[in-house]
Amino acid sequence: MKYKHLKKYLLFLILFCSFNHLVYSQQGCGTSTLKIAKSYYDIGLFEDAVEKLEFCLNNNGFNKNQLERAYHRLVLCYIQLEDFPKAEENAIKLINMNPLFTPDVEDPKVFFEIIEKIKNGLTDNLIFSASQKRENIRKAPSQTYVVTRQMIDQNAYTTLEQILMDIPGFQVSHINGTITTKIDARGIGGKESDKTLFLINGIQINDFWSNQSKFSSQLPISNVKRIEVIYGPSSTIYGANAYASVVNIITYSHDDRKDLNVNANVSYGTENNYFADLNINGKTESFGADLTFRYYHDEFRDLSDFSEFTYDSTIYSNFDYNQSLSIYGNEAREFARKYPNLLNNKNLDVQKDESGQIISISPSQQGQAVAKNLDVSSLDTLINNRKPAYSNYIDQIYVEGKLYFNNILLGYRTWMSEQGFTNNGTSYSTSGIKNNNLWKPSQSTLYLQYKKSFNKKFTIYNSAYYQLSKVKDGTLNTTLQSYATSRLTLADLAMERPSYWNTTDLYQSSNQFRNKLLVQYQASDNFYLQGGVDYRNSIIQGDLLQTDSSNTVSKSSLKHNSNDIGIYITGQLEANEWAKIVAGIRWNYNVIDQKSGYGSLFNHKLGLVLTPKNFHLKLLTETGFQEPTMMERFKVSESIPINAPDLAPEKNINYELNFGYNDKSFEFDCSAFYNDLYDLVELNETSELQYQYQNTGKGTIKGVQSSVKYKVKKYNFYANYTYLDPKIQQNDSTDKVRIGGISNHVFNFGINSLYFNHLNINLRGNYLSKRTVGDGTSLPQNTKGEFPDLFLLHLAIAYNNIINGLNIKFYMRNLLGREYSDPGYGIQDGIINSYKIPQNDRLFGVILEYKLNINP
Repeated sequence: MKYKHLKKYLLFLILFCSFNHLVYSQQGCGTSTLKIAKSYYDIGLFEDAVEKLEFCLNNNGFNKNQLERAYHRLVLCYIQLEDFPKAEENAIKLINMNPLFTPDVEDPKVFFEIIEKIKNGLTDNLIFSASQKRENIRKAPSQTYVVTRQMIDQNAYTTLEQILMDIPGFQVSHINGTITTKIDARGIGGKESDKTLFLINGIQINDFWSNQSKFSSQLPISNVKRIEVIYGPSSTIYGANAYASVVNIITYSHDDRKDLNVNANVSYGTENNYFADLNINGKTESFGADLTFRYYHDEFRDLSDFSEFTYDSTIYSNFDYNQSLSIYGNEAREFARKYPNLLNNKNLDVQKDESGQIISISPSQQGQAVAKNLDVSSLDTLINNRKPAYSNYIDQIYVEGKLYFNNILLGYRTWMSEQGFTNNGTSYSTSGIKNNNLWKPSQSTLYLQYKKSFNKKFTIYNSAYYQLSKVKDGTLNTTLQSYATSRLTLADLAMERPSYWNTTDLYQSSNQFRNKLLVQYQASDNFYLQGGVDYRNSIIQGDLLQTDSSNTVSKSSLKHNSNDIGIYITGQLEANEWAKIVAGIRWNYNVIDQKSGYGSLFNHKLGLVLTPKNFHLKLLTETGFQEPTMMERFKVSESIPINAPDLAPEKNINYELNFGYNDKSFEFDCSAFYNDLYDLVELNETSELQYQYQNTGKGTIKGVQSSVKYKVKKYNFYANYTYLDPKIQQNDSTDKVRIGGISNHVFNFGINSLYFNHLNINLRGNYLSKRTVGDGTSLPQNTKGEFPDLFLLHLAIAYNNIINGLNIKFYMRNLLGREYSDPGYGIQDGIINSYKIPQNDRLFGVILEYKLNINP
């Protein structure tokens, strides 16, 4: 009996499905329905058009290409019916299907406005930089983080370094010298902040002469639309120097704004910090233009009350001249051979063993007193008509212009900076910026980009640029040649040579042409392939051209011709709606001066991305490489007699497990990662007092990185946490030491609230655990730097649309007035380089912003 009932039920189900399919077929979904809906729309039968479209949408009656046209028509119908909530609901579905959707010219203005509104909201969850195609951040084959325009406005950020301080995985130290900010991404930074690749709209801004990220405060943050961060190495797509992370800064274009726009910002704050930003852009149907400008000035904190920067005779009171001047063993015997007539000098103390062999030469007690007096007398010298004293500031100008027509973008960007060497050193070694100590880098880039899509399957993208990197005329480095710095020796002491300030003129000019061709192919809904050719020709100076009062010129300032080619291919295969496999490989070849270079190098990427419902799980591995600088390859000096033109690139292999969850109000993301670093470039002693750059360093970095965002009513909350265990093996040693100056634990948080639709209040904080230096770290000479646990609070208050288009923001950084320091520059020995750089205490400032939109 039960079996008969089951047969009847199955028969009914089959008949019902057949009837439903017959009705569905009779409705004529697909192209025919789209044509009927358009005809209904054209004669004003909007409700009938909606009924037709929604029936087919509910019954899966359209293929992927037809779906976009169906939602497009449906949004238009709801606009005509003045049902704007329904119009927006379907517009969201449309943009989710195709983030690059563009309205037709004949579409009504309100349709353009809805699409613009939806795109601005949904792009927070989209990312381009991970694989050079726009995709949902959950499905991106990398660990990523996006800083939105809303976050920038709410936090009243004015510089890039302020943004990096608040995002997971980054630690920022403020040097305010030739390197304004030292940036470590997941514990990898290097002393020159050269391990993270920085881009503006996909074009590299790292200095190709030094690999340094010289970008600090010159970028007009008011013109930044979003910042996309890719964690871990990414050399498969980006090539050289995508070693620790990639930061792609995406600015506004003519497509993001209306017909004619003016955006102006001015700001003033404590420490005589002020800037002015201006952005003007306009467009017609086929042409657009954009002009961006920034002038930035900051005088930083006066550090003359701190012992490292007092320029006072008291710094020599307890100085250990015996330690700074004494020589031992072969060096002492070489001195005796070279200066036999000085061995009985009253300022020297010669020690011999029982056999009469010299074992050490040191300054005598009298010699130490003489050295001290000669060093103290140098503080009365006039340099640039003033005595040596602490002074520091930074002046920066940034200008960029862009022209858009059809599929072509032509742009020119230039920036220049005038800043001090002061904080690189100490009052023992370096003068203030007003005592002829100016660092004047600049960079200019002319670029041309072309993008063309064919039949929604093929896209061709070509980016070409010519970049000029300079350390400009007028760059001056004034250093103290003294006994405390060991720049004057025992031979000078025997002759009682006075300590003196030496000013060296520095100059560098290098250029690079780069062309990157990318072809993207969407073979099917499930398979995507892209490949490209990346070519670079660089004429790079080996070292700074140095000329001092004796017209001494560096031996390593010749230019070298470097040619690099990279060929790469990556693909994504979707097994179903929530699972895809990602793979890629890249081959690079480098030759310098047609006879040296690192030759061939392969990099790879492999990943599995799972996105069931609101969850995501990623298993990833990728490699990256960092090219040695020309200075490391070709520098030759008295202590570095042999160059190293065939230095290999530094390598990084990353293994990562990422998982997370997100819905409309809550986002969570967490990664566990392991980095294997090898072939690190180090300056090794090859014989006594003779050095050469070699690939001997190794390292491992283990860590966990997590972030959470939560929205409830008018409140937005975010928090992120990073744990790091960074270790390194130096000079081919088998012993691992900790990378110095890096916190094990970093926690950032922020809460934002909006009142009356105009008043925005933002409170954010940063916690860094103790930053260890000294013995057992990569900074063993920093014996006095103390960097205990640190907690900072910052407050930003904004009132928007005081009058139409006028906003005002107040910021208070280091709200609690915490006294703290960041690790210094270089070897941090307290003499040549400071142990620490004291940071600003409480800072206040105000920003005025005016936006003007003109629609003819």
